[in-house]
Amino acid sequence: MNLYEELTEYGHKDIYPYHMPGHKRKEQSFLPEKTALIDLTEVQGTDNLHAPTGILKDAQEYCAGVTGADHSYFLINGSTAGVISAIFAAVSEGGKLIIVRNAHKSAYHGMALRNAIPAYIYPETEKKWGFCKAVTPDEIGKAMEENPDAEAVFIVSPTYEGCLCKVEEIAKIAHLRGIPLIVDEAHGAHLPYLGGKYSACRAGADIVIQSTHKTLPAPTQTALLHVNGSLVKKDRIERYLRVFQSSSPSYPLMAGIDGAVRLMAARGGELLETLENNYAGLVSKINNELKYISAYPFCKGINDAGKLLLSASDGNNIFMTGTELSEILRNEYGAETEMSSERYVLAMFTVSDDREAYKRLFDALAKIDETLRKKAESGCTGTVITEYYDIPRPKIALPPGSAWKTESEEIPVEESAGRISGEIVGLYPPGTPLLAMGEIIEREHVKLIKRYIGEKLEVSGIKDGMISVLKGEGLLKHI
Repeated sequence: MNLYEELTEYGHKDIYPYHMPGHKRKEQSFLPEKTALIDLTEVQGTDNLHAPTGILKDAQEYCAGVTGADHSYFLINGSTAGVISAIFAAVSEGGKLIIVRNAHKSAYHGMALRNAIPAYIYPETEKKWGFCKAVTPDEIGKAMEENPDAEAVFIVSPTYEGCLCKVEEIAKIAHLRGIPLIVDEAHGAHLPYLGGKYSACRAGADIVIQSTHKTLPAPTQTALLHVNGSLVKKDRIERYLRVFQSSSPSYPLMAGIDGAVRLMAARGGELLETLENNYAGLVSKINNELKYISAYPFCKGINDAGKLLLSASDGNNIFMTGTELSEILRNEYGAETEMSSERYVLAMFTVSDDREAYKRLFDALAKIDETLRKKAESGCTGTVITEYYDIPRPKIALPPGSAWKTESEEIPVEESAGRISGEIVGLYPPGTPLLAMGEIIEREHVKLIKRYIGEKLEVSGIKDGMISVLKGEGLLKHI
């Protein structure tokens, strides 16, 4: 039986719950009966996530077996809990971490809490589209030569935009120096079921974190952490998971993780083949039949099927910003995309999408493309791109942990140049920082933040035009 079936069987037993949760397994107007029935707590027969010996132990061991991991752990606080636990387990207090700059903000929070010293790698930028490519083995090797005291390497694969790293090569480089590789594979929970070494678990990574809710049919907030090899002791991971995860884990969420894993173990190859064929067909159709809207090319093994990047730009002219395109898709065609930026829109496809989902999006894009064609014929050629904006690389004044311990204040963004950021600032999603806490704000950052706000992009760390900065006018003089 899978975990859902075992929990349902327990819920039907003639055992009255003189214990939590307060709904006592009874349907409420806001709580469906099937959910209430399996929303249990740690009693005899339901096991304990933080010291599993029964059904949860079996479910996690099954997961490890089908994903290629030595040990797997259910995460009910999302990948965030896994990322922070991984950093704590692999890096000592005040230790150095080689980390890609396009890491999720949870990694920055983990570094701050651990007082870790970051050694950032800035992957190459895809100029036309404006996002970071996958970090390369050469970039990792160079960073390791420059930081021989680093205790771990942290990369993201697939990236938020679907770029895949050469994890196997990177793992070998890290292991030559005897340090572990942490892979944030939050957007790649489906990769173990493609076979080969697409997944970091099968490519030699020591810790792998996956969000089952992102690319598998599992509930929001569910994720997995996998441990391989002996460079990071599993008891250290387990210690920190007890700290950063709830002591009252949700059984419906854990049943969702187990169910998604078992579905993929049984049918993943078939489902992913269908996804890839539908996705590749859509990308080809967009690029062959539309003139003003294009899709980022799909190349198996280089980028991941499912992350559809759409641009209404030819590299010289922007016919429509990502924000404008996403608003039209939402308001006129009922298509809600994952995110939008200045230059592109990101739409996601998973094994749960049917062929109608692909057709519906293409039909909407075709109509929008036709509108752009008519505008062009009337003399409207779009906004000329005068310059490409690489994200300015900020100077570090204080490590993230030290910055968090320093008192901060909020000031208008336009007055912040020369001050030290007290918070993470960046577009969300994906949560990659333009500025991290402890970094010097430069005029280019101010200009870019104001431009993002003007284009109605969601900028985390900015509220009502105010930004958090560290207090003390003379602070920079003493750093």
